[in-house]
Amino acid sequence: MNKYLKYFILLLIFLFITSEQTYASKKRIDSLISVINNSKEDSNKVFSLINLGNQYDYFNSKERIEYFISALNLSQKINYKNGIIKSYSLLIVNLSHRQFYDLALEYCKNYKEYLESNNLHEQLHENFKLYATLLAKQGKYDESLQYNHKALNYYLSKNNKILYATVLNNIGLLHLNNKHLDSAYFYGLRATEIFKRNNMQSELANSTLALAEINIEKNDLKNARLIAFHALEIYKNANIELGVMYANTTIGNIDFKEKKYDSAIVRYNLAVELLKKYSLPELKRDSYLSLSQCYANLKNDYLAYKNHVLYAAYKDSVSDQRLKNKTIEMDAKYNITKKEGELREKELEIISQTKQRNFLVLGIIGFFITMIILYRGYRQKKKANYLITEQKRIVDEKQKEILDSIKYSKRIQNALLPSEKFIERKINSLKK
Repeated sequence: MNKYLKYFILLLIFLFITSEQTYASKKRIDSLISVINNSKEDSNKVFSLINLGNQYDYFNSKERIEYFISALNLSQKINYKNGIIKSYSLLIVNLSHRQFYDLALEYCKNYKEYLESNNLHEQLHENFKLYATLLAKQGKYDESLQYNHKALNYYLSKNNKILYATVLNNIGLLHLNNKHLDSAYFYGLRATEIFKRNNMQSELANSTLALAEINIEKNDLKNARLIAFHALEIYKNANIELGVMYANTTIGNIDFKEKKYDSAIVRYNLAVELLKKYSLPELKRDSYLSLSQCYANLKNDYLAYKNHVLYAAYKDSVSDQRLKNKTIEMDAKYNITKKEGELREKELEIISQTKQRNFLVLGIIGFFITMIILYRGYRQKKKANYLITEQKRIVDEKQKEILDSIKYSKRIQNALLPSEKFIERKINSLKK
């Protein structure tokens, strides 16, 4: 009873902690949404959208992708370079990890075009490695090789030995896919030497195991075995469980090719045991298929059938998961396209409203300018009429003064001169 009580208390504590974390996460999301809804369109809003996207689950949420796209669209709208670079990077990596390779490649291509058009050479060269990886995921190996070589030259110029070696290893794997085995081994060996000199144990183990796989393809099983065991030892020393699983699988494949089926079964079972901790259905499917084939060759029909049933179950699981991922990808793409369409419609509506407002403002300004011109014309006309009236008044006054002066002079003259009768009398008296 005490044992069950203890488990019950632990369960309550777990539920309490989980609910607290969920509540805190929801609170952060609500807070960020509130900030975004009440903020203007600037760089702060871009990073609020990015922060909001980061609050959602990395592998399962559509919201994470959608908020990164919103941040990208806003950054492009306000021409915010840092926001565009950050949004593109987060979006492409997240889509890639979700295995939405078509969508990731599409955005990666757009990002590359943006960097090229804006002469952002550093970011462009840094993007080549990711672009090459996505091309390889789509089976475009030759094009991927071209961009891997561009990335290789860039990291060489920057003296970045680790990334340089990583790209070398990628090129080796691409040559392996193309069955150019000598070239694959050459690049893989160069990568391994650089990782070894720089004590990069995880990378060294990966590149060493890749060399073993190349030797298997070359049918050099003796060297393949030696190299695979060396990789296994490095993985064990570095405590990398998935690496140990991959190494055991590779050694199992060598045993299978050498028809050492019992040894191969031991290796495949070790891999299956390690895989129990991880949700990797494709690797489990391949392991059970290999076990089924081993038992079939040993004429153990029961175990061959049992493992084949497990293989079929995981095969269906992988197909279902791929279909689900494709559905989610298509759904995400549809939502993204729809959201981008809505944003474009909104932008066009804003542009239309802006034009209407501008026309209205111009109309009002034109009206006031016309009124000002008419008013100035009216004032000038009024002023001219006033001047004419004033000039006429002055002329009339001058005319009156002149006439008055003439009249006054005439009166004086009349006062000084004798009258006509007087003159006539005087003339008449002189005649007598």
